[in-house]
Amino acid sequence: MKTVSTTWAVRALTRFVPAALVALAGALSLADEPPGVLPEEIQKSAQPLAAKNAFEQELEARLKKSPKDGSAWRMLGRLRMQRGDWEGAMEALEYAVTLDQLSAAAFFDYGKAASRLGHLDAARAAFERTRTIAPESEYATEAQSLMEELESADGGVQLATYELRTFDGENLRPLIAPEITDKDPTWDDVLDIRLDLGAQYNSNVTLAPSSRELSGQQRGSAQGMGALSMRWAAWNTDVVRIGPSFDTDLTLNERNLDQFDLQSYRPGLWIESTFDTGPVVVKPRAAYIYSYDEFGGNKFGDRHSLALSASGLWNDRQITTWYYAIDNNDIVDDGTDPSQTSQDGWSNTIGAVHDFVNRDFFWRNFRIGSDFQNVNTEGDIYRFYASSIYSQSIFVLAPRLNLKVRGGYAYRNYPDFPENPSRNTHVFRAGAELRKYFTDDLSAALYSNYDRFASKNERFDSERFINGAMMSWEY
Repeated sequence: MKTVSTTWAVRALTRFVPAALVALAGALSLADEPPGVLPEEIQKSAQPLAAKNAFEQELEARLKKSPKDGSAWRMLGRLRMQRGDWEGAMEALEYAVTLDQLSAAAFFDYGKAASRLGHLDAARAAFERTRTIAPESEYATEAQSLMEELESADGGVQLATYELRTFDGENLRPLIAPEITDKDPTWDDVLDIRLDLGAQYNSNVTLAPSSRELSGQQRGSAQGMGALSMRWAAWNTDVVRIGPSFDTDLTLNERNLDQFDLQSYRPGLWIESTFDTGPVVVKPRAAYIYSYDEFGGNKFGDRHSLALSASGLWNDRQITTWYYAIDNNDIVDDGTDPSQTSQDGWSNTIGAVHDFVNRDFFWRNFRIGSDFQNVNTEGDIYRFYASSIYSQSIFVLAPRLNLKVRGGYAYRNYPDFPENPSRNTHVFRAGAELRKYFTDDLSAALYSNYDRFASKNERFDSERFINGAMMSWEY
């Protein structure tokens, strides 16, 4: 068996550890966080509270009888701000934004109260939500100005949300099955290592990567990227193979967007076997992966994933893989109202993918697959059902020069989404990669990918282009 040294790879990857810290405010949390650094104009000494007027007393009495009136809570918050009761105002405005999540005015007032009290993360989140609800309003204009002041105070953070992974043909490896290449499709290598290092331009770093959907303004950045994938058959017999796996993705953005620097680490364990039934060779497989994600150096969330799959090798050209996967997500920030804003929960995916492999023809590989997914989050905003179809082809243009093209479509239905219009989403994905192999192990590639998330709800309508180049080493 060959021996290799990966010291240089580890050293290269350590350059991607981000230097900035970020506070991720998943929604408008009122946790008892200590006051932060405020702009000078809001660092004022406490003033004696003015007495409640008759209107405020009347509102409080009315809300005791009808506590679900969001407009009344917002008015009460404004009255309390006017007489200097900022803590009381924030308490009232929390009810207002919880009861009416489409009120730009309530979110704007909430942001003002939060910033006055030093809850900077909640203030930024509120102002960002104001801008997404009513982007052309005066509230949005003033919210943008206040956000810039807060960012200048301590570097700035962005509101972030997270979406659970779905299979789309690009991430079948390593949870379901290794990638089909020009090599033997029975995947019998004892040790499998791949290292990618490159540079790219990402037109929307708030989608990082495609399975993680971050809200906020679409922003582009040059990026350094690195990815490492390792699989080892520690126990390798003719009957069963068992071993560990490890995958990681790292990105490094421009300095003004370093709060989106990604670190994703995914250790795992897999087991597979082989049964020759005569007409078909069956390879059952089970894999577990733990995912740990950070943005800007702070933990964002983690996930436990278990997948069961079975591949049928009909012959040396036809391979079908059936799979089922279950995931459990735990995001650090559950938001103000977890029943609406929590992204924690379970997802179930079932699907099948078929590969046609031809080593003697310029159309070397064709993959087509489909899956169905149910994502059952605690929060109504993120709960969805989805179905997708995807394909991939590899063409050999010249000796050691391959072109890979891919495309896919998915539809996500959010039956419990509380706003209007619906956030039901059409997802379109396309990409191409031109790869030159210098040796069997070393190659370079140019690539371009496009992702479109089309929704009638502007808060969740987004797209992204990624264009770049990478060097790859495989063992």
